[in-house]
Amino acid sequence: MNLIFRLIYHIIRARRQPPIDVGESIVVPFRVLPSDLDINGHMNNGRYLTIMDVARLSLFTRIGLTGVSVRRRWRPVVLSSIMQYRAPLHRFERYDLRVEMAYWNGRFAWFRHAFLHEGEVVAVGLVKGLMVGPEGPVSMRTVFEGIDREWESPERPLDVSAMISAERAQRKV
Repeated sequence: MNLIFRLIYHIIRARRQPPIDVGESIVVPFRVLPSDLDINGHMNNGRYLTIMDVARLSLFTRIGLTGVSVRRRWRPVVLSSIMQYRAPLHRFERYDLRVEMAYWNGRFAWFRHAFLHEGEVVAVGLVKGLMVGPEGPVSMRTVFEGIDREWESPERPLDVSAMISAERAQRKV
């Protein structure tokens, strides 16, 4: 249940902050709560993915996408993710999560996440997602038109290319 309170808190917090452009990163502060811990006493690996969801909704709010999504009944959907854990986060430690939309094409968007503790990167994640509306997937061009922004993506980064290659390889399994 604490996640719903975190989500509400961070959306309210994001609404009070200045808007940003697509492609800019934001930093969202968090603290490891006892309910985030696994049996080893550090943040559970699955909790990182859930916290990334909360931070992405903060990002959506800051770029103006949350209101448009509610009005048009769009929902963000995660299709795949890659995580790397470098160091643990322990009970009550503060950390920041830096998130950005790293790349997008006609249908999908990739979001880069970096968990920072005392300025050091302790985990990184890359998430591929899309918007789904009542009629099915929503093109990125339509999403960008909805927030009145140019939709041209930056050049595809190496980590996104590697993720796309990994997804192709997994299709053969």
